[in-house]
Amino acid sequence: MNQPTVLYFGASRGVAFAAYSSLAAQRLDLHHVLFLRSPSRFRQSEEYKSLPDDVVQRSTYFQGDAHSAEDVGNVLRIAGQAIVGIVSSIGSKPPSSLIGFMSIVVYGIDPPDLCTRALAILLTELSRVYPTLTTKTKFVLCSSMGTGEVPHKALAFGLGLLFSLALHGPSADKVGMGYVMARSTLPPDLNVAEESSLPRFGPGESEVLPQVLSRDAQAALPPPFLLASDVCIIRSALLTDGPSLGMSKTVRTPLDGVKKNAKGDNGYRVIQDGLADHESKGKSMYSISRKDAGHFVAEILGGKNRDAQLWWGRQPVLAY
Repeated sequence: MNQPTVLYFGASRGVAFAAYSSLAAQRLDLHHVLFLRSPSRFRQSEEYKSLPDDVVQRSTYFQGDAHSAEDVGNVLRIAGQAIVGIVSSIGSKPPSSLIGFMSIVVYGIDPPDLCTRALAILLTELSRVYPTLTTKTKFVLCSSMGTGEVPHKALAFGLGLLFSLALHGPSADKVGMGYVMARSTLPPDLNVAEESSLPRFGPGESEVLPQVLSRDAQAALPPPFLLASDVCIIRSALLTDGPSLGMSKTVRTPLDGVKKNAKGDNGYRVIQDGLADHESKGKSMYSISRKDAGHFVAEILGGKNRDAQLWWGRQPVLAY
């Protein structure tokens, strides 16, 4: 496949699906490959039925298991050498009942390394084909705010309790996922202008639980190969099913800090995670819709929004 291609993991719904549908609408030159556990079930969903025919015609739906190295390797080969972007938004479906929610609180998620293992397999397989790619590949990893010792301090008190108690299992998995990405990313080159200002941070090894990433699994990770300036780790606030309000006109670049939106500006804010100066001021950030989180992914991959391009190499927090 020689056409510029974006590859999605976890795009049957939620953030990655919103990114796929939004990016497909703004970039008619792109082909889209969705790695799905069940393409037939996806074709019966409301999400699929909402897609215009021309988007479906520019898409390939590949069946596979994200925990199978063979399946992941196969979809990378199908996507071809012109992969311009990869979006990973793998995660468990939020519980729809109190019993389901309490099950996560008591027992955690099953498996406990759902996201971490999937990313480790993806990056291992990608590292093998990466030297053969003919295009510069951008990687978007969808994570969550408040995951890790340092980001957790930025949370409002109520959200901190929610992440520590009710969402401890999913948060631990996201910490492991962040560690895997940090291990696979080259440190910023201080001699290159566009990289010299990029922050270098990620969860420490001591923060990763052994049931999420064992010592053997850590040893099997590929050596760093991704450029820091080609990676964006998106840390969304609590995700909702609300409408898309678009990006704030007030707070949208790393230079904007964490000031509040101007009066009448209801769009989502984008602030830099991981900087102590910002953390104490970002406690008013609570939620964002999946559609708006997906909108941001499409904006940074689409290449037309100059403000959004400033977020490559960073870990932005998205919230209203």
